[in-house]
Amino acid sequence: MNLAETASTFAETALSDYLSDSPGTGLARRLELGWSDAQDAATFLLNVPARFAFEKAFYEARAEKPLGPAALSDLMGQAWDSYYGESLAGRDPDFWKGKLHFYMSGRSFYNFPYTFGYLFSLGLYARRPLLGGDFPGAYRALLRDTGRMESEELAQKHLGVELGGEDFWQTSIDLIRSRLDRFEALL
Repeated sequence: MNLAETASTFAETALSDYLSDSPGTGLARRLELGWSDAQDAATFLLNVPARFAFEKAFYEARAEKPLGPAALSDLMGQAWDSYYGESLAGRDPDFWKGKLHFYMSGRSFYNFPYTFGYLFSLGLYARRPLLGGDFPGAYRALLRDTGRMESEELAQKHLGVELGGEDFWQTSIDLIRSRLDRFEALL
């Protein structure tokens, strides 16, 4: 599940960079691409982790006693506050009521793979210059093995990186930062 959207996120990133760097792309389109980058960052680095925090808090609280709707809304509000602080004009403590991911039996913490996959794909994209001409073959082999190997083993074999350290993930964050800086410069 962590690697399910590797190819699509990688392709979206490549296309966005191509369009953003193309001389023929006008300001309006560059702003659209930048806004999309900002939305992705907010979704995968704030919204999805807030959902994870809610679900984790839910399981911890439920182990002690049954929870009613008011308690669930309180947990959801706490999760929003934890990740967004005062940056939201209004939070939706009842978000849990309408999000299918929270009701899928047998699949807890469904949201987590989205953030992992987003950051993994960006880290993969950032590895292109380091692998040079070897990148296309490594990329195809990585995609072939996504259903056969654990994420850590896959990254080590095809990218030569350890997912347990900070370096790989920092390249993902650095790429996000550069894309947001590009958007901010346009504004």
